[in-house]
Amino acid sequence: MELICYPLLSTPSKRAMRRRWRSKRFGLKRPYRYVPQYRLIKRLMAETGFSEVQVRRQIYNERLFLLKEDWGHSEITASDV
Repeated sequence: MELICYPLLSTPSKRAMRRRWRSKRFGLKRPYRYVPQYRLIKRLMAETGFSEVQVRRQIYNERLFLLKEDWGHSEITASDV
């Protein structure tokens, strides 16, 4: 898969996209949901020329791809993104 939006992100945003679990609090591992800020969406719209829906879909697909690479294809499903 060709990564379009991921190389354009800052380092904290890249870490957030690859994160799978929230911090352990009281011994619980809770899933992490990545929700990009609207100003990031606007910047990526300007840089790539995509619409808002296309940028959100591209980020979703890239996050799914990166999580599958990091954690293995059998562990990650579309509901984890």
